[in-house]
Amino acid sequence: MLPLNPAYPFILERVRNEGAKFIDVGCFIGQDMRRLVFDGCPPSNLFGCDIVNQWDVGFEFYRDKDRPFGKNVKYIEDDMLHPKMKEQSNEERLSGDVDMRLMDLKGQMDIINAALVLHHWDWDDQVAVCKNLVMLSKGPESMIVGCQIGSTGKNVMEPHCEECPYGTFQTYWHNPETWKRMWAVIAEETGTRWEAKAELKTFDQVGWRASDWWYIGACSRVLQFVVKRLE
Repeated sequence: MLPLNPAYPFILERVRNEGAKFIDVGCFIGQDMRRLVFDGCPPSNLFGCDIVNQWDVGFEFYRDKDRPFGKNVKYIEDDMLHPKMKEQSNEERLSGDVDMRLMDLKGQMDIINAALVLHHWDWDDQVAVCKNLVMLSKGPESMIVGCQIGSTGKNVMEPHCEECPYGTFQTYWHNPETWKRMWAVIAEETGTRWEAKAELKTFDQVGWRASDWWYIGACSRVLQFVVKRLE
């Protein structure tokens, strides 16, 4: 999904040529980061994080554990909603006695990718997750990019509702206006300022077969977003 994001050429420029650090939260098997490496980005600048470890599945699938990607990209198993907060000493982290935690990267990330993750939560939890992503961001010019399921109709999806009959818990599906409104809340609560842009696209427009997504309702779309930190 990352190469389809309108900011992808800019991301490539920053990571490949300017040494920017990139993290993929909810990275699954690391397919987006492998595309970055394929396009010339140094793997040592890439980090992946997920709550469930599928990292070794990626190595089996791509057969690259002993290649530059497998040797240099750093993987973190952590929960972006409730990240591990226990303080670790620099000696512990450098010695490898403890696993790296998501918040060890606090204030270090230039670009954060969150693809097909946020739509699993309701409004409040999405705000909480994004506030954690803000903590990871390095400062002005940092970016949060990605995509998620959005909606042309109602936003609050209750379990087994008409619009999403197979849903089992409440979620919030954004449109561009609600996305901007949420980031205004996040900015106020974190004392930062962001420019939030989003666009709803059909499944066909992003190269997915619409017939594969019938079960999430006729109002469902793909929300692509780029959020840039201003201060």
